[in-house]
Amino acid sequence: MKTLFISIFLYAIFSRAFPSQDRIEGLLYGTFIGDAAGGPLEFAPARRSEITEKNSPLNETDLKILSARYQMLPYEKPAAPYAAFKDNAPAGTITDDSRHKLLILRALKIAGSIKKLSSQQIASAYLSYRDDRSTAFYDLRQEWLQEYGAVALWELGERNPKKAFPADRLWGGLPTVYGSMAFLPLAALFSNPEKTYLNIWNLDFFETGIGKDFSAAIVAGLNFALQSKPGDWQGVENTIRNTDPYQFAKAPWIPRSVNAWLDKSDEIRRYSKNIPSQLFSNLENNLSAVVWWESWIAPTVIFSLQDIAKQNPFAALQTLIEFGHDTDSYGQLMGAYLGAFYGKELYPKEMRDLINFRLQEEMGTDVPTLTQEIMKAADWLKD
Repeated sequence: MKTLFISIFLYAIFSRAFPSQDRIEGLLYGTFIGDAAGGPLEFAPARRSEITEKNSPLNETDLKILSARYQMLPYEKPAAPYAAFKDNAPAGTITDDSRHKLLILRALKIAGSIKKLSSQQIASAYLSYRDDRSTAFYDLRQEWLQEYGAVALWELGERNPKKAFPADRLWGGLPTVYGSMAFLPLAALFSNPEKTYLNIWNLDFFETGIGKDFSAAIVAGLNFALQSKPGDWQGVENTIRNTDPYQFAKAPWIPRSVNAWLDKSDEIRRYSKNIPSQLFSNLENNLSAVVWWESWIAPTVIFSLQDIAKQNPFAALQTLIEFGHDTDSYGQLMGAYLGAFYGKELYPKEMRDLINFRLQEEMGTDVPTLTQEIMKAADWLKD
């Protein structure tokens, strides 16, 4: 009887605490596909269709048309350090949004366990990739990691201001989308949102203040999504709001920025009345964007889209593409959440195969390999 009780107890704990392999793969496929689909259109003039320009709510036919339009396109622009590393890159090519993740996962693989992963190992992974002359794209890697490399050197102890600077100086101190690009796969490594938040906070040496709070909270919400019922966006939002171990929400006179922007997302949805043209206009007028990759913009955009797309994943992703601006950063975040909710089968096999081919081509890895490395490093038993 004692053995039976222990078995039942362990099953209850582990069935709750372990995201499935399918959902971890879904998260990875979703974030890479979202990046690759948004990359060719990043900061280009928005390609809004007659459906998202209409002044009435989307109907089922609209949603089906939008869903069918979602695809990974080839690039029609030269190589760039923050985009594709090839001129006129083929469909499925990733951008810096995915490379950040892959560098952190390289550091995790070397560490062997999330318990052993440190910010210094992440810093070393960035610098090793930047300075590797044995592989392609050396000049692009140098330019891409000019800012991040300076902070990585600072994390490793360099204090010469001609070589290094602290995170407070990165991008002039602007809170950015960095953490909600880079750390998403680590959502699968912890048994609950609060442990996720605290670990992301400790590893995220590239950000400070509200930027770190946004990043840690967003990944905590993704940890919830991996273990929740599919499509529970309200549960994700509640998790992000309530996972606040450093009590940002209790700071006197200063509202927590994370919660304020979730409130703004709710307000934008409500006033848009599920009409896409009004939603886009309300987002444009209320996001306080300077460069469109501030910390609050991607989560505000993706949460604003949930009602309008009526839980149709690909219609939501295509609506996001048609909104425009930093389409790869928004897409990789929404894609990760959708994959965490629904698993890898949400994404058609031809999309998954293309992503794996491109990842092998550029970075020498693929989603099944990364998934196994994540599961090996998770160390749930000791979490």
